[in-house]
Amino acid sequence: METVEQKHVFTEHTDGTTGLAFSEDSRLIASASNGKIFLWDANTGNRLRTFSERLKYVHSVAFSQQKGIIAGGSNGEIHLWDVNSGELLNTPTGPRGEYRSLAFSPDGRLLANGAGSTALLWDVETGELLHSLSWHIAEITSLAFNRDGDTLAVGSKDRSVTLWGVETGERQRTLTGHNDEVVSVAFSRDGRVFASATSRALILWNTVIWTKLHTLAGDAYGNSSVAFSLDSRTIARGGLGSTVRLWNTATGALENSFTGHSPIVTGMAFSPDGRTLATGVLDGPVLLWDVVPSPVVSSTVSITPTVATSPRVGEQLTLSLDIAAAEDVVGYQASVHFDSTALRYVESTIGDYPPKGSFFVPPVFEGNRVTLGGTAFAGVSTGDGTLATLTFEVLVVKPSRLTLFNVYVVNSKGERGYPGIVDGQVIEPPPLAGDANGDGLVNILDLVLITANIGDTGENDADVNGDGVVNILDLVQVAGAIGGAEVVEPPPPVEDVNGDGEVNILDLVQVAANLGKIGENDADVNGDGVVNILDLVQVAGEIGGDGVAPSAFSLNLSNVNAADVAGWLAQAQSLGVGDANLERGIHFLEQLLAALTPDETALLPNY
Repeated sequence: METVEQKHVFTEHTDGTTGLAFSEDSRLIASASNGKIFLWDANTGNRLRTFSERLKYVHSVAFSQQKGIIAGGSNGEIHLWDVNSGELLNTPTGPRGEYRSLAFSPDGRLLANGAGSTALLWDVETGELLHSLSWHIAEITSLAFNRDGDTLAVGSKDRSVTLWGVETGERQRTLTGHNDEVVSVAFSRDGRVFASATSRALILWNTVIWTKLHTLAGDAYGNSSVAFSLDSRTIARGGLGSTVRLWNTATGALENSFTGHSPIVTGMAFSPDGRTLATGVLDGPVLLWDVVPSPVVSSTVSITPTVATSPRVGEQLTLSLDIAAAEDVVGYQASVHFDSTALRYVESTIGDYPPKGSFFVPPVFEGNRVTLGGTAFAGVSTGDGTLATLTFEVLVVKPSRLTLFNVYVVNSKGERGYPGIVDGQVIEPPPLAGDANGDGLVNILDLVLITANIGDTGENDADVNGDGVVNILDLVQVAGAIGGAEVVEPPPPVEDVNGDGEVNILDLVQVAANLGKIGENDADVNGDGVVNILDLVQVAGEIGGDGVAPSAFSLNLSNVNAADVAGWLAQAQSLGVGDANLERGIHFLEQLLAALTPDETALLPNY
């Protein structure tokens, strides 16, 4: 259970709080109030600076520590100030109206604001309007970027929340089912939970499959904001009764509540380091609270390896679901969500934890997620181990995430625990050396591309060795990498009796010259210990590259014709006479030619 103790009271803040934001290092806090923004030292409670230039009424404030910028919105203008100098940097101007919500992306590159029923997305550096996101039919009340900064959540008085792709500006989904206008939205620090608050309830959503986790009801909350703790296990919410409540995000249970304000809590923010909770009210000071977090469960469930390199399309990728630093574990459950456009689930197998003899719950596979579980019949497990292994087939080689959710372990008392979670990701393999055309393979197409660019200088994909010119060195490198490995010289064919790299008439002559010899002999191509007609026919059948060995006993030389043998005989005769073995080979060729010549013709015209 989170516990809190009052730390500071910003007594100089006497007007109503309309927005609170911490710097990324938790050292500074900004508070919005009427036509001013105050900058405070979060450790001492001292006011450092006041921003009021050109402001009429500030509904929201946002902090970008990465860029050293603080932002406030007022009547159709956004004001960006340098935190250190107090200089007004930029004033992006959009549609007229009240800007009631502001949010920086995690990297500080983008700023979103609500303008009526439209959300505007700005480039902080240039002040350029990147996207105008229109979907809602009522005023936008709140904005939040997710952990990765690629999704923007927009809450509205029309009782819905829309999720937008930041890069594309396309709507991803709409969350409905709220009992009143949505007054506040927030993502948990680990990105697994999303909160959408109305004036009468707080809904927690699973961000993996976007289903409701819990609906937390209670006193009327008014328009107060919500805030997640550092470990994402607690969410804070204020209300009309001046009470702040702390809820467990996993169970939905109320863990703590405290009162320090009167009458209405209107603003709230957790510091990024998780040690401080700031609260503001409708009319009065800002309070800072020391937060003592719940004891952290030491065990961790992770997908291993955390970063895996994708194999090629059609190949398999095997990952393990591991547990570390656990105590008194008799069972577990975990769901793994994966990108079904990149991977196809194949199978899961039980690991070594819980111990052998445990019952492995048959995996439940549903489209893009698989749920695993297991329990021990006797004994408990401690320490580290593998809960299960998962095998996928690669459909498309591309980056993707494997996200764990609904993960818990059960101890010998039947109590459920929530371990820390480490997700996995699949990354693209580095380009293959020699993959000149970038198709993920090294093959003849790359050689063709390099050949077409021989002699070109400068930046060129065909310059695979990066020396600034496409030449024979690039060709050799690709040739050596074809198939994804070095080219290995194949052993010479046994029919290449003389070892000159070719099977031709010279090999046939050498076999004929060695007929009748026994023992180890290169001419004994079939390895039966004797050089005979079988070896001769095997070599003859190999000439021309068809590799067929005709039967020597029947002399059915279907792969050799008389014209070919006549040419071989002419080449053999051109070698000269004098070697007895050579003459015997020539004599054999004459006999072979006679065997291939029809009965009515004893010799060819040359004879």
